[in-house]
Amino acid sequence: MSSSLRLIAATPDMCEVLEGALADHGVKYHAEGKVVVVEDGSDAANADEAGVTGRVVSMLREVLSTPEREAVSVVEELNYPNEFPVTTRLEAWWAVFETSWFERARAAEAFSIWFQPIVDTTARRAIGYECLLRLTKGHKREGAEILAAASARRDLREFDAYTRRLAIGAAATQQCTDKMWFLNFLPSTMHRPGFCMRETMQFLRESALPAGNFVMEAVESNRNPDIAHLRRIGDYFREQGLGFALDDVAVNTEALRMVCELRPDCIKLEKQLAHRVGQPRDAAAVRKLVEVAERLGIRVVAKGVERVSSMEQLWAAGIQCMQGYLFGSPAPDVLRTELDLAHLTRAIQPSAQPDAAGFGGSDLPEVVRDDGVKPVTGGPHDTDMAAHMTGVQGDDAIASGPFVVISP
Repeated sequence: MSSSLRLIAATPDMCEVLEGALADHGVKYHAEGKVVVVEDGSDAANADEAGVTGRVVSMLREVLSTPEREAVSVVEELNYPNEFPVTTRLEAWWAVFETSWFERARAAEAFSIWFQPIVDTTARRAIGYECLLRLTKGHKREGAEILAAASARRDLREFDAYTRRLAIGAAATQQCTDKMWFLNFLPSTMHRPGFCMRETMQFLRESALPAGNFVMEAVESNRNPDIAHLRRIGDYFREQGLGFALDDVAVNTEALRMVCELRPDCIKLEKQLAHRVGQPRDAAAVRKLVEVAERLGIRVVAKGVERVSSMEQLWAAGIQCMQGYLFGSPAPDVLRTELDLAHLTRAIQPSAQPDAAGFGGSDLPEVVRDDGVKPVTGGPHDTDMAAHMTGVQGDDAIASGPFVVISP
């Protein structure tokens, strides 16, 4: 069985450019009217994954300029002689072609949910977990890459709903009744909240988990936000007993206005702020946002916290709730993240009694409290935690917080 790649150019001049590129690279083709046909000739059952089609398109993407690529489309194979041909821009076709792994993972139900803790640093405990999408079978892929593949394959709306159901099912297996579960969603996929959320709400009712334990987190809410649309979504969530959060909130006038108008239950600051909060201008802007949030009863969470020095600077800006590798990496179960957090808590307070998991002082990263308690030695279970604490000394050490972390 043979197959062929059928290409069509937007103009006669572009058709000449296309044919010239094929000829220059020794690709056999022939013309059928305005359509340039590249013969595959390979046995479909034995062809390699890329095949002649993939290799030719890959070559064209390299040799053609961006405007030229935009002027070339792939003609889909037709099932009926009189059917109107369907064309796909070369770049869009390639995006689908190189994300074939997504279709296979969907068919195999290979996607999973991992959890990263959101920590109240004053209470030294996890108040909730963000549910993060992962593909761990074969080549490992994370949320942004997976969603980009879903978008390229025009499956984003349905897949977004699928991931919400996946997250609820994963949360139900964790047996944590006192934690909040943060579920990401794309506002652009929720044109009518009541309609788009119907399967999610049914799945939630069947899970027997209380709706009040779930916070719907609008990702990319800072990109050309439609305030009226986000308000409708937030109002619907509250009617259903769900929490509503905005992700990646910046510290600028537009973001402040959005927060004041929407009044979500929680806002998560954009990741870069955890690294810039030490700068006076950024620190002042964060403090202003925190003050407004506190007056409106909105919880503020800082993301991307990886260093103790960042945690201290965020404290100074008035933020207690944080998320980042300092407190635990994403993991497939809550127990693993709780163990990471237990190590950090014991490091903060080494004189405390061993926790239920049995961690003693000999298993802790090297720390010293401001009250002069003797440092303890890190153990093998603290590799991830210690990696983020190593080198935190001098100006980066905690001066006003409850503890100091020193490097080995």
